[in-house]
Amino acid sequence: MSVMQSKNILDAAGMPTPMAVRTPSDNINRPVHHSEVIALQREVTRPANTTAYIAGDAIGAAGDVKFQFDIKAAGIPSGLIVAARLIRDQTTNSSVRFRSIVHDALPASLPAADNDAAPLVYANRASRRGWIDFTNPISGLAAGSNCLEYAGVLSNPQGIPVDPADGVLTLVLSTLDGFVPVSGEKFTLELDLVV
Repeated sequence: MSVMQSKNILDAAGMPTPMAVRTPSDNINRPVHHSEVIALQREVTRPANTTAYIAGDAIGAAGDVKFQFDIKAAGIPSGLIVAARLIRDQTTNSSVRFRSIVHDALPASLPAADNDAAPLVYANRASRRGWIDFTNPISGLAAGSNCLEYAGVLSNPQGIPVDPADGVLTLVLSTLDGFVPVSGEKFTLELDLVV
C-alpha cells in the first residue's frame, strides 16, 4: 500500500482541512482536501455455535468483539472514512441488518464476547466518532454464490473523521435484528479511508 506523507487533515473541531491548493487551467485556486484512498480490511470468525442473537448483540470472535485497524503502523496519522462494506461468508439470513460503531480510541466499555449486548454507552462518547449501518445486502446473481455483501451507510454522509491517538481504530459490530447464525460464520469489514 502506498502512503503519502501529509499533515493532519482534521482541525481542532474534527473537520477536514485543506492539504494543498492547486491552480487548474482556469486559474481559480481550489482547496485539495484529500490525497489518497487506503482500503483497510479485517475478518472475524464468530464462535462455532448457533446461539441465537437478539437485536443489539455484539458479533465477534469468542472472547473479542473488536474489529481493529492499526493505521499508525501503516504510516497513516488520521483520515476520513468515506465508504464501508460488510461481507459475510454465508447466504442465510439475508434480511438481517447490522451496525458498526466507530471509535478512534479504545472505548471505556465494550461487550466481553460474541452474543453479549452492545449498548450505546455514554462513557464511550469521547471515543465514538459515528456509526455505519449495513442494511441491504447484495447477493450473487448466479447459482453457486456463497456470500452476502452490504454497502455501508455512514452516520455522516460526508465521511467519518478519525484521528486515533494510539493509531488504532476500533469498531464494534452488532446486529439490528434477531437471528440464528451459522456456526463459525466469517464477517469481513472493509473501510475506505481518505488520507
